[in-house]
Amino acid sequence: MVAAATRSVVAPYTRDVLTIVLTRHGLTERSNPEQHLGQRIDVGLSDAGREQAEALARRIGDERFDRIVSIGMIEHVGYKNYRQYMEIARRCLKPDGLFLLHTIGADLSQRSGEPWTEKYIFPGGVLPSGSQLAEAFEGKFRLLDWHNFGHYYDPTLLAWHRNFTKGWSSIKERY
Repeated sequence: MVAAATRSVVAPYTRDVLTIVLTRHGLTERSNPEQHLGQRIDVGLSDAGREQAEALARRIGDERFDRIVSIGMIEHVGYKNYRQYMEIARRCLKPDGLFLLHTIGADLSQRSGEPWTEKYIFPGGVLPSGSQLAEAFEGKFRLLDWHNFGHYYDPTLLAWHRNFTKGWSSIKERY
């Protein structure tokens, strides 16, 4: 997903791309969009949050970017680090740069996740609410647009289930 987004959305507008992908093994960072994306930084999930953000900021240094696209990252940093996340994004942008934040959000502000989600999906993270995000980016960014895609989730999950069920007999030997 990151490679496709980089090629189609970011690469036509800038040569140098910063990609940050939180994985179970750490972060993926900078790469030329024409090459494969990134080199691993050995900062594991156990070091998530503030330490990862500071390590990444040190590696970036004073470099500035035209655009930053954050897809599914802020859910992993934890509510205590939302402001620092926005500060780093602001510091890494050129004065006229654009920051796109894509996240799964929550209707209510929370400080910890639901136990099953915490264990299996977002260890150490929580889904941010609109008010938590607004507080984090206040004075750093100007909100230009806000979209809620939640109404697409149900038909998407139904289509995934239908396609999975239809194709299961051809792939079940692999699992």
